[in-house]
Amino acid sequence: MVVESVGQDTYQDSLTSLAMRGTFVSFGSASGPLPPVDVNALAERGSLYLTRPRFVHYTSRREDLLAMASDYFSTLLDGTVRIRVGQRYGFDEVVRAHRNMEARATIGSSVLMP
Repeated sequence: MVVESVGQDTYQDSLTSLAMRGTFVSFGSASGPLPPVDVNALAERGSLYLTRPRFVHYTSRREDLLAMASDYFSTLLDGTVRIRVGQRYGFDEVVRAHRNMEARATIGSSVLMP
């Protein structure tokens, strides 16, 4: 399985890396949108699966949204998922924070604090 958020620049390598009957999950397009995908090429590469999920399709019912949010926050609280905060900025440093992120001068999550 490949979970891909970059898009145009990397999707071809991601597809190539899949084993037979592998799944390609495209959820972002940071480098640009994917070009049209040839369905026959997916078959030729080993009966690959491709999906482009959208959050709203999984959370359109309130009970689904609440269940997913509960699961997410439970994994944060029980330590299953750890979020690495690489740097903290005061609200008065928002311009510097954006410049650092744009310059790829940050590691992990960046947090704005009062």
